[in-house]
Amino acid sequence: MTAATQDEVSEALIELEDRDGGVQLKHVADGWTLATDPIAEDAARRLLARPRTPPLTPAQAETLAIVAYLQPVSRPEITRIRGVAAESAAATLLERGLIEESGRSQFGAILYRTTSLFLKLFGLTGLDALPDVTEWEPDARRGGRPTRAPAQGRRRAQPGHAGAGLMLLLVTVRARDLEASMRFYFTVLAPIGGGAGDLAVEAATPVRPPTQRLHIGFYVPTTELVHAFWDTGIAAGYRDDGAPGPRAVYKDDYYGGFLLDPDGNSVEAMTHQADRVNGQIDHLWIRVADVGAAREEHRTACERAGYALTYDAPERVQFKSTGASVSFVEGPPTEHVEIALGGGPVLSL
Repeated sequence: MTAATQDEVSEALIELEDRDGGVQLKHVADGWTLATDPIAEDAARRLLARPRTPPLTPAQAETLAIVAYLQPVSRPEITRIRGVAAESAAATLLERGLIEESGRSQFGAILYRTTSLFLKLFGLTGLDALPDVTEWEPDARRGGRPTRAPAQGRRRAQPGHAGAGLMLLLVTVRARDLEASMRFYFTVLAPIGGGAGDLAVEAATPVRPPTQRLHIGFYVPTTELVHAFWDTGIAAGYRDDGAPGPRAVYKDDYYGGFLLDPDGNSVEAMTHQADRVNGQIDHLWIRVADVGAAREEHRTACERAGYALTYDAPERVQFKSTGASVSFVEGPPTEHVEIALGGGPVLSL
């Protein structure tokens, strides 16, 4: 409402219509509207066409918080803290420039840290300006909301598959001599790029004995890298479990070389025609006393994680995703290993 007369309003509108500027008042269809000046059209189109960055998802925010407070930190460590895979969230944070690679751990996992852009966007002068975590961990006894602890032990199975950007495998082996095992994996994986960060090595304890009779196959893109893996291990004094060469029994173009880790687990570098990341875990062979029983015991967890039953024989069954496979093979049982499939189901043996 205004005390101005109709003539005064009309005069003001005409004056505004004639005003120069990026936004103009236009007389249209017996009314008035705001419109972009044709001279500014190109600039307006460029502004409106600029993609808008979506806000961080809860998973990305959790991952960023872990990196901020624990940096430098590896993806397997982030996964263990959150209880689900961190591959997709970490990739998005890398793409947005909020985190960056910061070297590798002692056994080859990529380490991450925050960037200067992270400090700028969150208005921080430095990492020492991060809030004290106790300030936003309210005590339930004072009426606040209690924090949720990371999932431990057997986790609830969640749907997932390779195409969803989830980690295909996260394998945790336990070592009788942690330093010796870390030295082994660092030595033999370094020539093939240090691994893809999907292997974790922990110290065995009396209640969590060392991993036994596990086979892990790491993918490499060339036969030269298979030889580099095996030659480096033999030169360092580690035990041979099969010299590099073709293994047509698996696939016509399959080529692999095998070593034994300090606890006697079989570790392989192998190549074949596949869409893989250099150094990622390509496959696991798990020995069991009863192949049929193992198939039924683990079938639901494997299928929920996107691993389909692709081979079924009395001596071996294989569950396969688009990027990795898990086989159960007849023999003295594999023991004391944890395998996270697709960031959800966990097989504890």
